[in-house]
Amino acid sequence: MYTLQTITLFLFGFFLHSCKGAGIEYVGCYEDSSSNRILQGSFYFSDSNSPAECSKICSNYKFFGVQSGRHCRCGNALYSSTQKPESECSFICPGDRSKICGADWRINLYRHSDCPLGSNSVNCSKQCNCRVGSCDNVTGACGNEGCTDGWTGLACNERCALGSYSVNCSKQCHCRVGLCDSVTGACGNGGCKDGWKGIVCNESCPLGSYSVNCSKQCHCLVGPCDGVKGDCENDGCKDGWTGIACNDKCGGVLTESFGVITSPNFPSYYSHKLQCTWVINAPEGSRINVNLTDFKMETHSKCNYDYLELFNGPNASSPPIGKYCGEAPPKGFQSQSNSVGIVFITDQSQSAMGFRMTYTFTQDCPHERNSVNCSNQCHCLVGTCDSVTGACGNGVCKDGWKGTACNETCPHGSYSINCSNHCHCRLGPCDGVTGACGNGGCKDGWTGIACNEKCGGVLTESFGVITSPNFPSYYSHKLQCTWVINAPEGSRINVNLTDFKMETHSKCNFDYLELFNGPNASSPPIGKYCGEAPPKGFQSQSNSVGIVFITDQSQSAMGFRMTYTFTQDCPHERNSVNCSNQCHCRVGPCDGVTGACGNGVCKDGWKGTACNETCPHGSYSVNCSKYCHCRVGPCDGVTGACGNGGCKDGWTGIACNEKCGGVLTDPFGVITSPNYPSNYNRNVQCTWVINASEGYQINVNFTDFALEDSSECNYDFLGLFYGPNASSPLVGKFCGTAPPWRFQSQSNSVRIVFSTDSSDSARGFNLTYTFSVQDLFYMGCYEDSKNRILADYDYHSESNSPTECSNNCSHYKFFGVEARTHCLCGNTLHSTTKKPESECSFICSGDRSQICGAHWRINIYSHGDCPLGRTGVNCSKRCHCRVNPCDNVTGTCGNGGCKDGWKGMACNESCTLGSYSVNCSKQCHCRVGPCDGVTGACGNDGCTDGWTGIACNEKCGGVLTDPFGVITSPNYPSKYNRKVQCTWDINASEGYQINVNVTDFALEHHTECNYDYLELFNGPNASFPSFGKFCGTAPPRGFQSQSNSVRIVFSSDSSDSARGFNLTYTFSVHGCTFGRYSVNCSKQCHCRVGPCEGVTGACGNDGCKDGWAGIACNETNVSISTTERQHDHSEDDKSISEKLHNPVLAATLSSVLGVVLVAAVLFAVVYIRRRRRQSAGGASDNTDLSPEHNYEDLLTSRDTGNYDYLEMPSRCQKESTH
Repeated sequence: MYTLQTITLFLFGFFLHSCKGAGIEYVGCYEDSSSNRILQGSFYFSDSNSPAECSKICSNYKFFGVQSGRHCRCGNALYSSTQKPESECSFICPGDRSKICGADWRINLYRHSDCPLGSNSVNCSKQCNCRVGSCDNVTGACGNEGCTDGWTGLACNERCALGSYSVNCSKQCHCRVGLCDSVTGACGNGGCKDGWKGIVCNESCPLGSYSVNCSKQCHCLVGPCDGVKGDCENDGCKDGWTGIACNDKCGGVLTESFGVITSPNFPSYYSHKLQCTWVINAPEGSRINVNLTDFKMETHSKCNYDYLELFNGPNASSPPIGKYCGEAPPKGFQSQSNSVGIVFITDQSQSAMGFRMTYTFTQDCPHERNSVNCSNQCHCLVGTCDSVTGACGNGVCKDGWKGTACNETCPHGSYSINCSNHCHCRLGPCDGVTGACGNGGCKDGWTGIACNEKCGGVLTESFGVITSPNFPSYYSHKLQCTWVINAPEGSRINVNLTDFKMETHSKCNFDYLELFNGPNASSPPIGKYCGEAPPKGFQSQSNSVGIVFITDQSQSAMGFRMTYTFTQDCPHERNSVNCSNQCHCRVGPCDGVTGACGNGVCKDGWKGTACNETCPHGSYSVNCSKYCHCRVGPCDGVTGACGNGGCKDGWTGIACNEKCGGVLTDPFGVITSPNYPSNYNRNVQCTWVINASEGYQINVNFTDFALEDSSECNYDFLGLFYGPNASSPLVGKFCGTAPPWRFQSQSNSVRIVFSTDSSDSARGFNLTYTFSVQDLFYMGCYEDSKNRILADYDYHSESNSPTECSNNCSHYKFFGVEARTHCLCGNTLHSTTKKPESECSFICSGDRSQICGAHWRINIYSHGDCPLGRTGVNCSKRCHCRVNPCDNVTGTCGNGGCKDGWKGMACNESCTLGSYSVNCSKQCHCRVGPCDGVTGACGNDGCTDGWTGIACNEKCGGVLTDPFGVITSPNYPSKYNRKVQCTWDINASEGYQINVNVTDFALEHHTECNYDYLELFNGPNASFPSFGKFCGTAPPRGFQSQSNSVRIVFSSDSSDSARGFNLTYTFSVHGCTFGRYSVNCSKQCHCRVGPCEGVTGACGNDGCKDGWAGIACNETNVSISTTERQHDHSEDDKSISEKLHNPVLAATLSSVLGVVLVAAVLFAVVYIRRRRRQSAGGASDNTDLSPEHNYEDLLTSRDTGNYDYLEMPSRCQKESTH
């Protein structure tokens, strides 16, 4: 039987043996270069490399690392220590895609050591986190450089407490959610706790502000407000402010003789928890008249929640007038003294518009009396007048009165409120209220009850318009209007009715228009008209026309509109004395005297007052308003046609007013037929001349071509010339739908002629052109290095340029200039690392108009002549470059990239399903088939679930497994799109539940939320119980799931939109133990009764245990002196030491501790074996549960979040535990 001492020695020896040689530490991300290798001992290249693989290969070296994904490097010394951010070592390992393997000229560095970097003490059993180098092997001390950001303690193995960061946790942060960044202190999306601001949330809110980032204002009487709620505590608010945060303005003492009082925010809804008191004080002997104009509050039978209370005196002890709520406003009243008290109270629940009231001071005069001894009379529309001045409170008098005291009668010719309306009675004044003129009737030319509607009169102007009263609105009843039009002797009057609609009757006995061929009703009648059929225009037989308009007391209609002009007895289109002048009016005859056309519009081809001036050269149409560009003579005045002379150069169309052709000198351009892509016009003659500089040639490529077809191209055609004019060599004459091949000019000029005849038309053409150095083809900017991209010939000269280099390399296919002076030639490209054009930016020394590469950068050209859009041997391959031709050999398109819908080096691969745009660089998520290559539009089938937008590339919905997150509606805080369907599934691990809190909410409102809504389910799909379906602006309350899954559905219809929503979620262990809360139940609370809330730790109404305070009862509020604590500890220590000095008790304790230790060791062995068997049984086929695998995962993971819940054990620690 083994003794306790024997078992302990055996376990300790096994522990030492198993730890020997353990330890791999991650050093960091470092710069590596070809000139100064950071590790020079050994080099091993393989696609299967990873940190674990490289550790085995470099097992005999102290340091090792992976660079560029495939290079495993080993060494016993570091030759460089240029540390870089870890983001620069971001390549995924080809051999193990779960690991990171450096990047270009970046290496992830590890080392083998007796104790791994970051561990110390016996058996390397303790962990340290030193800023520089390893810690002391015995004590773990980190030296002068201190701890890595986020760690503290002698051995830098204590995590920074919540609310601290930086070296040795020396700085403070106050983040709303979770830990702050251990290096910068940044708080992430959660923002600062209430009462703090700044990047790291360590600046307390200044006096007078509170809440998130100190964004809200408070007005406390003394000191600052609470940083979270804005509560001003016992000192209360400054005068004139109310509310928890003293930021609601209300109350005060009012002494003005007239005023307006409203609830805070009126007419918007008032705030909760308001207590506002107003006192109105009038002079002695006066009374106060109070009138409520608006009133709407929360309803209650006893007005116990929100209410307005009025007192017949200055305070609440004065006689009450009443206590009011709901929507029925109190009646106006007059105080019994010179003071009125007003109290407005609201609770914490519902809100409404509130109230608006006016008040005035008055003396005890009878109604409508004022002044000393009430000697003056007033006539106010509403309420009594001021007892001193007589002023009406709202400034409005009764009908027929005006003035400050409303005691002045309306003057002759006015009536209504404040005498604001006018009347035109034949005799005496009109009625002060209605304006009625009595039996005397209206003055001539006026009609209506108040004789204020104008109608009738004598007209002598040569042109005019007559309408029924109120036209085009309905005319009044009982009208009698008479107009007489008088023209000079020898003239006639032309009358034309443009609008006509009256009450219909077979004999026109009710409402009618009557016309007479003379000045009055005894003249020969022309006709009596009603209904909707307008009379025909006519010309009078004399120089006068009489017009009578009558309406009865029943129906009404729009009425009529007519125009008239004077004329002499001239033939049509003649005017003036003896009809000697001619006019060319578009409609009707011209004025017989002036020749003016009634509506001011001339026939096509004429202009001027009398439309007798022909259009000047180059214009045509109505009033000569359009322009033409004929080669010879004027154009046709009506159509603008130019006749046989045709159009001037650069113009086309029937009227030669469509621009085409011109001289082009830009090095790149696009030319299209007129109206492209719509059909071109007939009879078009367009000529373009493209001129490049000397030594350059022009490359022309057709992207679209469709002309009328004929065997000889004699009708519509495109002609191309090797030169600037029509005598230059002809490239060809083209028509039909087969586009011309791309061609390259033989000189620095090209002529393009487009001609159409008078018959058929088609879509036309679209072509692009570019300039290039003659006989040279530019391929792009490339990287050069010690391994020359062109290695056949190197010619060094200060006078080098692409042109000079072309001559020196005339026997080679490729050439280029690097760093201004090196002309390199070759028939093969040894590297094709293409770079942006901006990296080849040196000006050539020999020819400053050209570019000559840069350091280790070369501009490459080729001697070749593939047409635009072709590449490869015999130009047999296609490329689709956005700008300029592609590379003759590789087909590379340069900086312009590919046309929309194409990708690949030669831009000859169409976009794969789910991509579009330049180089297929954008993603689309269409439900069926590919999206449009240019716009990404998905067509009628719509988007894949979880996506929205034209190209279905706006993400909404998804599966979320992170322990904390934020979910917003698409575009938030801008308005969400219409017809959106988003589903989020939040999945926590078994044993966890999910806490959801909605921080912002604004959706289209509907009583049943049938249009836009947010719905929450207590499970992973819609078949689980729903927490609720929400819309409007009232956010859902926070909740905690009953399982480890929550589904969130957001749906919008095709109509209104709004700001949307923002919600946060966190995971927490299901059912934390008593006194624990938060993620993983990691926080403690001290509630007096029952457990605390699982998310916030709130203790409810029963409050905290003695000595604790705060929401979660985890803040101490009882101070115990250091002396008392030391005394208590010394007493405890003394009592324990005295007990241990008892021999019998000491022996008993030793035996008990031995038994406990043996039991603990045996229990650990059984428990770990059982857990490993369970892990092996539940693991998938491709899951490695070995300690080595787990250790490598931890070694390569640099997520600081892992350190909160899991230390990275060395192999010996795991084996010893086992």
